[in-house]
Order: sequence, then C-alpha cells, then structure tokens
Amino acid sequence: MFEKQGKFYADWRDKSGRRIRKSFSSARAALTHEAAMKEQAHPKPQTQGKPLPHYSAPKTSGGKRDDLLQTKPLHASLSRRRVAHGPTPSRPRKLSKQSTCTRSKVIAIRPKR
Repeated sequence: MFEKQGKFYADWRDKSGRRIRKSFSSARAALTHEAAMKEQAHPKPQTQGKPLPHYSAPKTSGGKRDDLLQTKPLHASLSRRRVAHGPTPSRPRKLSKQSTCTRSKVIAIRPKR
C-alpha cells in the first residue's frame, strides 16, 4: 500500500504475476483490500494430517509440594549457583628497555636531482 496525492493505493500481484493497483480514500480500506487480494491470489497451503502433540514437563506422581521443597541436594557443590563470568582482562604489556637502534642518530638522505 502506498499514498499518492491524498489517495491510498492497494498494490498486489495476481496469480499470473500481473501487478494490480486500486485506489481508496482511507488507508485502512486499502490495507484490508490488499491483504484479501494477496491471500486470494497466493493462498497458504493447508496442513495435512494430525497436529503435533503439545509436550510439557512430566507431572509428579503423589507427594506434596512441601516434600519437594524439603529435599536436599546430593552434593553441596550441586546446590551452589554457577555464575558465568566474562573473560578476564589481560595484564598490560610491560615496556621493554629501548633497544640500541632506537637511540641511534638519524641521518636525512637527500634525493638525487
């Protein structure tokens, strides 16, 4: 859908691929007509067969909720929360002593003319 000079145009392609436009006075009418024409020209395929079953966590058999809360972990280390830490920052590089070549005298070379 687009707007041009105060009119709203529904813009879609038919089954053969031809571009079709129709003008409307409101944006809502243009959008609803465009959506209907797109669905009519290119319908979505229907699903076949049975729908997939919905999976969920297994239900506990018997017992009360208080019993579940009072159970102790197998090991004390399992009860601790594991905290994800980011990478540790690397140590700053140590500057080495200046080499002898950096202390040498620099001589400018003149280009040949």
